Amino acid sequence: MPAADVPDEWELPKLRASFGFEDDHHLLDDDSRDSGEFFDVKFYPYNPPGSPPIFAAVSKKHVVLCRITPTTDKETNPCEIIKVIRDDDNGVVNCSCTWTKDAVTEAPYLAISGRDRKVKVYDVVKGILFKTLVGHGGEINDLATSPDNPLIIASASDDTTVRIWSLDPVHAKQPCVCILGGEGHSWNLLSVAFHQTGRYVLSAGHDTTVNLWTLPDLPKEHVDQPIVNYYPHFSTSELHTGLVDCVAFYGDMILSKACHEDTIVLWRVEGFSSQDPPPPASDAPTNHDPARLTRSSFVPPSANPQTCAAAYTRLLKFSIKGCGHQFFMRFSMLQTKGMHPILAFCDTASKIMFWDMARFTGYADFVREVTDPDPDQRRARAAGGPSPQAALARAHPS
Repeated sequence: MPAADVPDEWELPKLRASFGFEDDHHLLDDDSRDSGEFFDVKFYPYNPPGSPPIFAAVSKKHVVLCRITPTTDKETNPCEIIKVIRDDDNGVVNCSCTWTKDAVTEAPYLAISGRDRKVKVYDVVKGILFKTLVGHGGEINDLATSPDNPLIIASASDDTTVRIWSLDPVHAKQPCVCILGGEGHSWNLLSVAFHQTGRYVLSAGHDTTVNLWTLPDLPKEHVDQPIVNYYPHFSTSELHTGLVDCVAFYGDMILSKACHEDTIVLWRVEGFSSQDPPPPASDAPTNHDPARLTRSSFVPPSANPQTCAAAYTRLLKFSIKGCGHQFFMRFSMLQTKGMHPILAFCDTASKIMFWDMARFTGYADFVREVTDPDPDQRRARAAGGPSPQAALARAHPS
């Protein structure tokens, strides 16, 4: 019998075109042999539905903006370079970018950062520098924009802090509205990520620690000094043994990857739910006990380690065998309408790996139907059970 048609949402991404800049250096600059080496790529997230996708690729000194045009001709590269922006500051080495937009006109802006400790915000339509955000005391290795408010940007730096910046005009004189620092990290930061609500932030880096911070209510008027959060509400250095170079939320769960481990880990912070009211700063556990490798405000403390509730649970491990020795290798989540959420990773050998997150819950549902004929029992376990499958189902409800 012929195979039934596969619904579109079950389709994994396919390679449409390979786009290199080896033949496009005339668009860049010939003063550096590394002009075509790119460290970060981000799609513009605010396009109207049906519009051609636009992405930015960031190299040491350049930002290349590309549009993907619809074409059925396999000989035609769908990637069209629409603008090249050059950073003319001396000694600059950029490595990260994130999209935002103007507070009034909604014109697209792109923030970039790197070795010079600055966050530079470009008006990509005009191709000019709109604003420069300064304050970090070390290189900036990652940027993220709040999903809840495109005017809020987070930056992770070698100075061990995360800074929260506001592009709202009311904060023009003092754009840094919050600093996540103090006793959170002890070494260079490599990755920062927002929760979908915009209220929680993940940070990770060289100290093998992953922190979950609760953002305070950010000021709506000018403030002379930023709010400082000294302690995260969750912190662990037990999950990974190597430097952590990529973290992300998946629902209320967390994805993280460390160098030398050959895996991406999906895990959850026990007791954490974005549906609950955000915990106050006073609830954040301190690090007065250096022997505690994991600290959490989401589970009740216990004086007896034998009876202490688990602070986190590993749910799944995704193998990226052979990638362990590579540094600053990032995964990403593709979550778009009409498709299952896809975890994607690519190594230096151009091996692209995809994991359909919905297939894990689909397979678990199938096994439950086969092994448990009672539908009421199945629904009860799927709705509230502590299993990895239940956690995945809550992150991606059908």
